[in-house]
Amino acid sequence: MYASFLRICAPCIWIFFLCRLIPTFYEMINPLLRERGDSTVLIESIILGIIQGITEFLPVSSSGHLVVFQGLFGVEEPRLFFNVMLHVGTLIAIVIVFWRDIREIPKGILAALGKNRGTSGLASALWRSAQVRLVILIILGTVPVALMGFLFREILSYLFASPLFVGFMLMVTGTILWFTRGRPSDSKGMDEMGVIDALIVGLVQGFALIPGISRSGITISFGLFRGMEREWSGRFSFLLAIPAILGALLMEFKMPSELSSQELFSILAGTAVAVAVGYLSLRTLMHVVKRGNLAAFSYYCWGVGALTIFFFMRWPW
Repeated sequence: MYASFLRICAPCIWIFFLCRLIPTFYEMINPLLRERGDSTVLIESIILGIIQGITEFLPVSSSGHLVVFQGLFGVEEPRLFFNVMLHVGTLIAIVIVFWRDIREIPKGILAALGKNRGTSGLASALWRSAQVRLVILIILGTVPVALMGFLFREILSYLFASPLFVGFMLMVTGTILWFTRGRPSDSKGMDEMGVIDALIVGLVQGFALIPGISRSGITISFGLFRGMEREWSGRFSFLLAIPAILGALLMEFKMPSELSSQELFSILAGTAVAVAVGYLSLRTLMHVVKRGNLAAFSYYCWGVGALTIFFFMRWPW
């Protein structure tokens, strides 16, 4: 009872003090940030790299945090190329952590093809191959997010300009995470996972295109709702992220026509920080998922969501 009371009261106290402190802090740093000198841009890039590395993997919405912090930094137009490079950094972190799974995919496919080449049961033999099944499930899970990203691209671009909207979506993310509490780790692993499971997880990944909705949080949560093992739910979520991030990079990547050496250094610094911090965050999240503590992040999402709503409703710009 006492522990539950603290869990409820602690975020409220935290929000109260931040609501008092952040406006004062913002008034102090805003003139400096708007000068946007070389050193300021470098510091900003490093800070945003840390934010991206932490929030891309922890179930708290990286896109939502970037929108909010860019609003605090006074970035009137999103630095598209910089944001893309931050996602390159977190993609590298995923590849490092799950390199063993990624490395085994082509090996398994080639082995299955070589073993069953020329036989009548090639299709069924390939489906029985764990690596081939994994590729098929990832492709099925990628189709919904690709369609949603293509069809609703203009609407999503508009939402990325609204930190207030992000605050409400963070509240939604927190609520989804809350419903994972106490769920047992069921026995549905990769071998038991079906087409419907992949499509549902892929569909909710599409909703994570909305800033403030955590991609990792919503996909892992719905994996658990579908009865997946905790560890497999986490692994599938991040393996599913690889083609999604790559697709977004291909759509958004555009090399700036003019880029100074200082700007390039700042971008590379932010990307390197995103790789290092992202690696640590991903390792941490997988440990949390295995222990069944994903719901603990709901308090953070509720707190930051409420704070964002309060701040941008009171001091809109």
